[in-house]
Amino acid sequence: MSLVDADRQFFKRQCGLPAAVAEKRETPLTHSLCQFVAAVGEPFIVEDAREQPLVRDNGAVVDLGVVGYAGIPLMTEDGYTIGSFCAIDFKPRRWTPLDIEVMQELAASTLREIELRTALQTLGEERRRLDVLLQHIPAGVVFAELPSGRVMLRNRQPPDTLRP
Repeated sequence: MSLVDADRQFFKRQCGLPAAVAEKRETPLTHSLCQFVAAVGEPFIVEDAREQPLVRDNGAVVDLGVVGYAGIPLMTEDGYTIGSFCAIDFKPRRWTPLDIEVMQELAASTLREIELRTALQTLGEERRRLDVLLQHIPAGVVFAELPSGRVMLRNRQPPDTLRP
């Protein structure tokens, strides 16, 4: 999985990359085929990058030896492409419809995970704001689950200020 910004691509997950690249986990855009996926928001499939005019001089091809490439856009619900779910090969590769379908499913799964993590982070931030607000209320406040009465939230006001 490659995330692309204005200056670089960052490998959130990587497998099979040369050790120096895998360790650093990023390359400049001069060494990125994923930038083409991010730019247009469409799959970019290359059987032999050495013969593809758009990318044959790219550093990923020239310096890293990437030959086969298949990239599927990672597009958010609002239509913004953040990078690509991609596979590379160091020899020409004929990508089958099944290869592309599996990669599209993996890309969709990756996006769902990103969206879930983002939602959890947002909920955590909202919970922290609620806790700060709750602790600054001058009266005792308790949120309880009904009918069990299990306390879900409470502030630190003295017990004598707590009234039903």
